[in-house]
Amino acid sequence: MIERRANRVPPDMPWFDHPRSPDWPQVEAQHLKIQPYCVCCGRLKSGPGLRVHHIIPYQICHHIGRPDLELDERNLITLCEGPMSENHHLVVGHLQSLLSYNLEVAVDARFTFYGLNRTQILENPWWLSKVTHRPEGLEEMTGYNRDWLINYANDRFPRKAPASPETAEESYIQAPPPPAERRFIPRIAPPI
Repeated sequence: MIERRANRVPPDMPWFDHPRSPDWPQVEAQHLKIQPYCVCCGRLKSGPGLRVHHIIPYQICHHIGRPDLELDERNLITLCEGPMSENHHLVVGHLQSLLSYNLEVAVDARFTFYGLNRTQILENPWWLSKVTHRPEGLEEMTGYNRDWLINYANDRFPRKAPASPETAEESYIQAPPPPAERRFIPRIAPPI
């Protein structure tokens, strides 16, 4: 089970440490069976070196009225984290700020920054542009941006009909091909 990050929660942002669903450990374990490697670097890791990352952070999912997305496989991606890794969870998943998020993390991890180390990503003009325009945290989010995020969540992750216990196992999205089988996609830097 993943430890709570209470020691990293800013004291003026209690929403940031929203309690996890009691079903989270099971969903996390199931996801790591489907995707047991960092999608960004492709290395197989085990134990604390991997983080099951929410595309839309689960705290924000609760805040915008979509708590179902905390446990929805479509909203999850595996990224590496820790001192012995490239820390793609922080760099690609949160754009170098745990108070932010990257709605394009799946594309960025699989294609845009795939195979790049932390230093290469931090120097990449496309990443620098993303950081400059990273989404606001809940504290700074305007009503317009909140409504936009609700519409985005509803369009990208339509609500699922409740699954019966027999079909719950089939509802998970199939894992992408192992990294070695992916075809090469050239990285194109944005215009400066």
